[in-house]
Order: sequence, then structure tokens, then C-alpha cells
Amino acid sequence: MSNKNVKSTQQQKQQQTSTNVNGNGNGNGNGNGNVNGNVMIVPIEQQIVVDKVRELLLITPQKTTNELPGHYKTLFDLTNKLIVMDSKNSHYKQLKAVSLFSYVDTCKPPTDVAIAKLEEAVQFGPTIKFISERLSLYYNHTGRSPSSAVVAAATAAVDKSKLEAIEMFAIALECERKADLQRAFLISAAAHEKDPNNRDINLYVGTLYAKQGKIPHANKHIDMALRGGSQMWEAHMEKAGLEQKAGDTAVAIKRLSMLINVADSPKDIKRRAHLLKIFYMNYMESNSHGKETYDETILYTKALLTSCGITPFTYSDDRISSHKKHYPIRVAYLSSHFCEHPVAYFIDGILKCHNKDMYDVHIISLGATHDSYTDRFISYVGQSNFHNVTRGMPCEQIARKIYDLNITILVCLDMHTERDAEIALYRPAPIMVNYLGYPNTSGVSAIQYRITDQHADPVSSKQPWSERLIRMPASFLVFEPSHIERHQISSKSPFDTNGYITFGCYNTLSKIQPCTWAVWSELLKKVPTARILIKAPLFIVDSAKAEYAERLKQYGVASNRVIMKAYNMDTSGHYDSFNEVDISLDPFPYAGTTTSMDSLWMGVPFVSLAGDTHAQCVGRSILYNVGLGDLAATNAKEYVDIAAKLANDIDRLNGLRVNLRTMLKKSPLSDPKQFTIHLEQKYVDMFNEAL
Repeated sequence: MSNKNVKSTQQQKQQQTSTNVNGNGNGNGNGNGNVNGNVMIVPIEQQIVVDKVRELLLITPQKTTNELPGHYKTLFDLTNKLIVMDSKNSHYKQLKAVSLFSYVDTCKPPTDVAIAKLEEAVQFGPTIKFISERLSLYYNHTGRSPSSAVVAAATAAVDKSKLEAIEMFAIALECERKADLQRAFLISAAAHEKDPNNRDINLYVGTLYAKQGKIPHANKHIDMALRGGSQMWEAHMEKAGLEQKAGDTAVAIKRLSMLINVADSPKDIKRRAHLLKIFYMNYMESNSHGKETYDETILYTKALLTSCGITPFTYSDDRISSHKKHYPIRVAYLSSHFCEHPVAYFIDGILKCHNKDMYDVHIISLGATHDSYTDRFISYVGQSNFHNVTRGMPCEQIARKIYDLNITILVCLDMHTERDAEIALYRPAPIMVNYLGYPNTSGVSAIQYRITDQHADPVSSKQPWSERLIRMPASFLVFEPSHIERHQISSKSPFDTNGYITFGCYNTLSKIQPCTWAVWSELLKKVPTARILIKAPLFIVDSAKAEYAERLKQYGVASNRVIMKAYNMDTSGHYDSFNEVDISLDPFPYAGTTTSMDSLWMGVPFVSLAGDTHAQCVGRSILYNVGLGDLAATNAKEYVDIAAKLANDIDRLNGLRVNLRTMLKKSPLSDPKQFTIHLEQKYVDMFNEAL
């Protein structure tokens, strides 16, 4: 026991302990204490004795004094008194057990006496691991077998602990339902201590760890959930997500393929696994201009049509005629992210600048988060045109709601990152557009158009699409930097501070694939003093850093050339950390978007490698539109050469550090008014063509 477990009587009264969390009170209210909700209120006369017992346990009398016998006699008398006061209080029995253990540990009595005392302790505290482990050592040393009383106590304790774990798990789920995730985590972690092998509890605790970004902890619990017994489909889904976050995309895709193809996996698991698979395929190298992802997407949408029994809405001549006659044109934007989120940063200027005389703009929000961004968007379109849909509402009902609103043009902003495709399969609007949040085809025949530009999708591109590409005159993106605009650029560069160039990649670790490191290793050879700074949630744990550093050895990258930092959960600190980077490295095959814009805003140029698909070319589009097209490479050797040349041009880096924010502000990327004028003209073209 330690000092942190000792509190004065007054402190105990002020800081009552939740018995369902730590198991130190009578959680079901069967003792003399009064239960108020989940909190045990201990009678004052009992608390005085508890405090005295804890005080004595912290004191270790010297064997050379005469205090020893009296000390433990007092301790045993007080713990016996507590058990008489409340015979059903498990914590009082645990105090008795710890007292007996302390006697054996301190006094070192003869073996027979020690075993007898420890056996008695186990009966009072059968779930206290260090006591049972000490008794096992004595048994092993003497060759004796556990007494029947010890075996019975251990069996009963296991059964009781499992039951208590289930009860606590139910409370944790209720806390999550009430949006109290912190309490849900504490209670579920305590439930895991009660029954460490419960697969459902391990899955839940692992999921909560993943939400906190503690990937190694999450992996530990998810792996325990996957051990033995029947298949845990949800655990496989979680594990695939963890593998993806660690950059093991090929492994994650293999697991998801198993879930899709195995005969007895539930229909919903197959659907979700297929959705994740096509999304993860964007992270992989492609030798067929993205045809594998296209084919898999078509399979997914066909499977949805069949498994969900989807019947698309039809449009009679009269209904089409009503859409033609309706003016202003009714356009709606569908997303789960009308809140602080990357989608919001790129849709903000469009919603703000729409011509309200020509367009009746609606928002179909599928998200649960309502924040200052949400309020801003409502102010743009009006409360009556903001339609908040319950997140759990079936896609068919959402589609019906959109259809009943008589929306003419529906712009899907999330596509396969959310449920847009399933909603679109019902064809809730006569004109539908795939835009912004997902970097590939929808595979939905009812979606006629996709918005892009000549740099992200050149006319010469061979990537297959189910939609017709609509290319904007300049960029397909327009950026609203309110989330980052207050952050200052340091007057002193990292090179000036460190004496070496710091390359950085703040994109999610899943975008840094083996092919990425193969090229970056060549860059480090060409700039021998440089470092690469990367961020990831798993780097919060030192062992995870060591494991990742070990993985880098296969690419010839020494651990001292890579700086691994955990994500700063404070977004303010994250944006300011761009001041630690001289040059950002755009990952590939899946290029960055928001992170690239943030980097430019913070005065840090980035180097990008364009490939055969849209996901590989977004960086090129951004660079050309900000006036840095020379930093966009077309092959790996060019990428290395461009980054190395820039690293050796300190004058240019210093100039960009000072001027890049202004360059971005003056570029098409920061001109929402002009962008929206062009977009609205594209909508008119769609309207005239499709109706």
C-alpha cells in the first residue's frame, strides 16, 4: 500500500469513492453503508477504523523492537472489528487479507505458520494477486497442494468477479450512451481487472484506448478479444483499423477481405468491411491506374443494392418538369462533418458565397457534433434550410427525407468515408455530385458528376470513374483557414536553430507506406545531415517508437535520422509545431490535403509526388495553384532531387517562410467568391444537361 491510498476522515467524506469503479465498497448496497446512486457513504465510526488500519499498514515496525507483536495484534483486532461491523463489505475483508500478508512479509514466521496465514488471507481476499502469488511460491517450495478452503475461495472469487465484471460493463455502456466516455473508460477498465479474459470487455476497453490514440494499449486488448472461442467480428474490424493506423495497410486489407468472404460473417460486418477495404485501397500503390479500387468499388455498390434491397426513386416527367421550373435551383450538401473538421474548412467559403438569388441552398447534416462551425453554416443557409438527421437513421429514411425536400442537385461531400453512397443508391435527387471528402469514384451509377481540376485529374489520366469529371478552371479546392489563422510563424527557422534541415510529415501514419520510406531513405542519403519528423498517436508509448524504429531498418533508415513525436491533442500546439519543420514531405501514394494547406499557411513549403490517380495528385494541384509547381515531382527520383535541392537553398526557404502565407492568400485556393461563381456555373451546366 502507498501514501496515495491514505486519506483523512474529512477527505474521505469530501471525496467519496465510486464503489462500482474500484470495488472498495459494497457495490450492491448490502452492507451498513448507504448507497447514493453509485457512491458508497461509509458510516463515520467505520471510516475512523479504516483510516487507522491504513495508517498501521503504512508503518513497518523494526524486528529489533518490542513493537512487532502489539502492532499486528492491533491490526488484526481492527480488521476483525470492521468485518463484524459490516460482514458483506469486500473492502474490509481485503484489508484483513493485506494485514495477514503484511505479517508474513515482515515477520517471516516459520513456513507452516506463513502458509496458514496466507491461506487465511486468500479466503478473505481471493482476488488479490500478490497474495495468491506468494502462497504459490510457498506451495512450490514445500511441495504442498492448496487446501480445499483455498481452492473453494478462489473458485468462488472467480465466479463472483466475472459476475461483477459483467455488471460493471453494463454500467460502462450506459455511461457511454450518456456521452460520459471518461467514466465509461474508468468503469470498463475496472471491469477488466475483475475479469481479464472477458473478450467483450477487452474489445470495449481496446476501442476506448483507440479513441484516445493509445494504439499499443488498444492492440493489447483487441488481441486478447481475438483469442480463442468463436469469431469476434467486431474485434477484427477494430484490429483492421489499428493495423491501418500503424501503416500496415496491406495487412488490414487482408483481414477485411477475410471478413467479406467468410461465409458466416454477418451482413452488416461484410458491408462495413467492404466499405473500409475500398477506402484503405487508396493508400496502396497501384500499377493499373486505380482499376483495382474501381473494380472493388463497383462490387461494393452492387452488393449494397442486393443485400439492402434498394429500390431507387423514380422521376416522372411531371416531377422532372417541376425541378426545371423551380427557381432558385435547390441544391443540398450532404455530410456528417458540418462542424470543426477538414470538410468544413473547404466547404465554408462555398456556403458563404453562394448566390442566394440563384440557389436555394440546403444542408443535410448526418453528424452528432454541433459547434461554432455548425452555427456559422446555419447562419449562411438559414435555420429552416439546415436539416439535422439523426445519425442512426436508416439510409432509406434519409434518402426519403431528401427526396421529399425536392432537392434538384445533391452534393455528397463524404462518399465512402461515411454512408453517402448507400444514400445515393436510392437516387434521392435527379442530379447528384461526388465532391471533396473522398478521393475516388463512388461507383454509384446514379451519381453523374465529380468535381475536380486539370492538375488533380489531367485529361490524359487513365483512372476509371463511374462519374463524368467536371474540371474547375483553377483548383477544385478553396480553403478557409479560420482554424489556424491566428498561429504565428516563427521568425527563426528550424535550420537556424538546429544547424540541419528538418523534413516533416504530419499526415496520418497510415499514409506513410513502405514505398514512401523507400524513397525517403534515398532522400536522407542525399541530404546526410537531415532529419525527418513524423507524428502518430502510437508514439505516445516508448516501446511503440522502438518497434517502429526497428521496422525502419529494412529501408536502411537509422533511428537517429527520424524524430518520432506523439500527436499533440491540443490542436493549437499541433499547428505551432510546424515551426519545427523546414520542408514538409507530402506522402504518397495517398497525398495530403488539409495538412498540406496547413503547412503552407505556416510558411512551410512541401514537396509532392504525383502519380496515376486523383489521390496521388492532390498535392500537385495545390502546389500549382499556389505558384510552386516546381515542387511537384512526376517520379521518385525527381521527388528526391527536388527535396534535396530545396534543402540546400536556404535563401529560398527563408523567403518562403516570410511570403508563403501571403502567396496562399492571393491564390485561387483562398478566393471563395470566384471559386463559387465558377462552381455555380458548373451547376447550371449540370442542370441543363441532366434535366
